[in-house]
Amino acid sequence: KLSNNAFVNVTGKGSTVLSKGASGSTIIGVGNNVVVTMDIFNVVLDGNVTELLSFSNNVSVYCPHSTSYEESCKIAVNGSSYSHYHCVGPYCVVNYTSSSTYDTVNCTGDFCSLSDKDSKLNVFQCSGLNCSMHVDNADTNSYFVAKGTVGAVIIVGNSKDVGVSGYGGNANTTVNITNSLYTDGHCVGSNCQVYMTNSNYSKPRCNGQGCLAYGQNLFSGPVAVKVKCEGDGCLATCENSYNCTASCKGAGCSSHCQNNTVCSSLCEGEGCNATCMQAVGGNCSTER
Repeated sequence: KLSNNAFVNVTGKGSTVLSKGASGSTIIGVGNNVVVTMDIFNVVLDGNVTELLSFSNNVSVYCPHSTSYEESCKIAVNGSSYSHYHCVGPYCVVNYTSSSTYDTVNCTGDFCSLSDKDSKLNVFQCSGLNCSMHVDNADTNSYFVAKGTVGAVIIVGNSKDVGVSGYGGNANTTVNITNSLYTDGHCVGSNCQVYMTNSNYSKPRCNGQGCLAYGQNLFSGPVAVKVKCEGDGCLATCENSYNCTASCKGAGCSSHCQNNTVCSSLCEGEGCNATCMQAVGGNCSTER
């Protein structure tokens, strides 16, 4: 508790570290079922309770031989700032549930899982086959799918001012964003898919062969919501929105507007296709 500049190294199946209010410390855990928890330390001063977050720590856990979530290594963060967290190994788990700020959080390994709730001003990344990130009530965070990752799943809900993106060499990424504000959902890589629903002042877009960008019930005031895809055979679709532009770029790409009040469907590329079906009393146009 309240340790400063400490170095903690635990090795062995089932090892556990509980840290409260640590500062400037390094914590390393190795082995299946290793669990590191970073928590708030409550201090009573003059009859008032003050919460002290963990601050400026480096925490890493490694479980290279785990074969399930039940035996994986785990990091739990309940209060932190300016710290780095890295969970490495198949099925490794990071549970980040706090109003922490300025942290960087990584899960690396096939099927690794990262959850984030109620945090602000942090950066998260997952890598490995079918890695996943589940986000709820986040504010001004960034989420990345590392280069070369296949089959990542990112689910974002009830958030604002967040960005989701990827790098080259990714494939089959799925991004699903709901009930969010000022959010940029960007999937990168062949056959990636980004779905955005019931979100305002936000934009779904994708880059990659056969990728999909889909928007439904989107609103952006007097400015058209932009749903974009770029890549051969990609598809951009906008549906049930007030004012929307669906655009695609690439050979054989398609853009489609469906049941919008005002919508433009634009395509650019050899053999591209632009279609538009307006809502009753609405206005719809296509351009190739």
